[in-house]
Amino acid sequence: MASLDSPDFSLFQPIGDEATMGREETQGIFRGFGLGLSTNRDAWVHNFSRDSLRVHLTRSIAHYNSVVEDWKAHRSAMPVVGTDDHLKFIPPDDQEFTWEEQNKADLKHGRTIDFHPEYLRASLYRPFVRQDLYFDPTGRLTARPHIVPALFPATGYANRCIVVSADKNTGVSVLVTNLAPNLHLLDNNQVFAFYTYEALNSTEAARSASDGDVVGDYVRRENITDATLAGYRAAYADDAISKWDIFHYVYAVLHHPSYREICRSDLQKQLPRIPQLANFWQFAQAGETLVELHLKYESQEPYPLEDVHASSEPLDERAKFNYYRVGGAMSWTPDRDHSELRFNRNLTLTGFPPEAQDYQLCGKSAVEWVCEHYTCSQDSKSGIWNDANDLRIDGNDYRVSADDARRIVDLIGRVASVSVETVRIASTLPSYEQLEQQVWGRES
Repeated sequence: MASLDSPDFSLFQPIGDEATMGREETQGIFRGFGLGLSTNRDAWVHNFSRDSLRVHLTRSIAHYNSVVEDWKAHRSAMPVVGTDDHLKFIPPDDQEFTWEEQNKADLKHGRTIDFHPEYLRASLYRPFVRQDLYFDPTGRLTARPHIVPALFPATGYANRCIVVSADKNTGVSVLVTNLAPNLHLLDNNQVFAFYTYEALNSTEAARSASDGDVVGDYVRRENITDATLAGYRAAYADDAISKWDIFHYVYAVLHHPSYREICRSDLQKQLPRIPQLANFWQFAQAGETLVELHLKYESQEPYPLEDVHASSEPLDERAKFNYYRVGGAMSWTPDRDHSELRFNRNLTLTGFPPEAQDYQLCGKSAVEWVCEHYTCSQDSKSGIWNDANDLRIDGNDYRVSADDARRIVDLIGRVASVSVETVRIASTLPSYEQLEQQVWGRES
């Protein structure tokens, strides 16, 4: 085995290679990768409430279309219009619509926007923070879709993605998701998916038998290269290794404390490279456990925190919603001790284990991400409220039950459980032992 103290980062296979990405001959583990979704209008297209999202976005689209119609009427009435005359029709400091360059170009050409209910879907906005999203794959209402349309082309097309970010101060952070990832899910992240999707046409239909599967209206292709699979099978002398095993192995290695420490300097400067380490199957199995844990965080058993009530919990089921309602930001008490959390004026949660703070993503614990974003807040420009308490579905009133009333409290407990288990699994990964020969980059 190679020395623990002198790894050669350049010998490891890159998780993705920018120079050759998208090509079959790429040197990366994953053929394609890219940034998460950037909307430039999060307040309009992200919300905890799908009903609120639908109402506000419909209003915004109607406002945009009215500006387009005003411009079209003016253009029709004038024999000559200036190159930038259409811009005069955009209200100054418009609070009803965010005008990106694409929208300004559409205005000039008189193109209106339609609301598409099928664009509504779930997304992972921040670590362990699920929100509904209006995902416009054309980019007209989501400014920079980046790679996301190729990973989640429409509702019902399943995928799993490893999202990676690195920072010189906080080091590497990684999280798996099966939902459309926001660009800032992890800070300016790169997304490595198991599948990519391409819209089906006659050309792809002819090719699909050899390089993908026809799934609905798309050709689905595995994103880990055949060369990578061959390299791993050769390195470990085991033809039973599959691409899913490699996906899970990569996820485990990225959580390995020794890997993060030994390769810290390199990980601050470039995308991760993944070493081939001894005990492949132990890593793969641990990685699969971590993947399932992180994807299914909302169904984990809550950590047994203690509820400290400032006032008695009401018996009326509807009144419980107000009792457990979140308003502004939650706070830790005392400030530097993360064992007690003031949830709201009625409730303090105590007994957080140290591991709940040890599991960090981009410099914050997973529990802190949840506490920071599960609030009721108003966007200063648009005036739109994003209320984590809102449980309405398709216009119906709150689903009145005690479980729903406590759902954010329980979510904090669930993420605390995920944190404890993540730290435990990472601490029990096999020792960091590089294979003498790193086999990758070409068919065997």
